[in-house]
Amino acid sequence: MLAAGTHQPVSAEAFEADEFARLVAINLVGVGNCLEPLLQRMIARRKGRIAVVSSVAGYRGLPTSSYYGATKAALINLAESLKFDLDRHGVTMQLIDPGFVRTPLTDKNEFAMPFLIEAEAAAERRQGIGELELRDHLPAPLHLPAEAAALPALPPLLPAGGAGDAKMSLATRH
Repeated sequence: MLAAGTHQPVSAEAFEADEFARLVAINLVGVGNCLEPLLQRMIARRKGRIAVVSSVAGYRGLPTSSYYGATKAALINLAESLKFDLDRHGVTMQLIDPGFVRTPLTDKNEFAMPFLIEAEAAAERRQGIGELELRDHLPAPLHLPAEAAALPALPPLLPAGGAGDAKMSLATRH
């Protein structure tokens, strides 16, 4: 399971390229640094499972989250793109997109965070990761009612019928 992340709220007026690069280095390049040796080994042995942890923040822009959201969107795209090649090598790519968990990072947010859970509850769910049921999932935007998410509705990213037979493995708990 590859997870790296930090968050620094920023407004458009305070955007700094150096700070953006710092978050890209941690949140995105950090995962890439771990991914390279894993890919080499798993492709060579033609089996394995890689789980990349992103965030629901990667599916749409959130207030003051331009640095963080961009890195998480990049992780989603990275995992989805690698899936095509990894399928041919017998390697499973999983994408895990947690929602909002109360941590020092989310404490920095000044916007509504729907379905916010405490860190202890998230840790309990993570401890059961070996028991997770896996299902194929075509990546799509959040399917929460706009009222529940307290965010304006967006049109679907994919046309009806999806994008061919491309599928992404997603860990879910029932």
